[in-house]
Amino acid sequence: MKRFFKRLICRIFGHRNFVEVSAVPYFAYRGHGHRHYDKVRYAIIERTICERCGDEYIRILANGLSRAQMLKEGWFVED
Repeated sequence: MKRFFKRLICRIFGHRNFVEVSAVPYFAYRGHGHRHYDKVRYAIIERTICERCGDEYIRILANGLSRAQMLKEGWFVED
């Protein structure tokens, strides 16, 4: 019941979104039968999450990047 009211409030007044960007690692396989992995690659994912109702929208910004490519393109946090 509580979730119903939160979704209703979001419909009337709009969502209160915040954005979270993260790099998700996965292995790029090579060879016969996928027995050997070549290198770790990363996908840059942007998640937009509503504070009230918890709706989540996922968007892939970049896919198949190595750490060196991410550094070159400026994906890391700088002070």
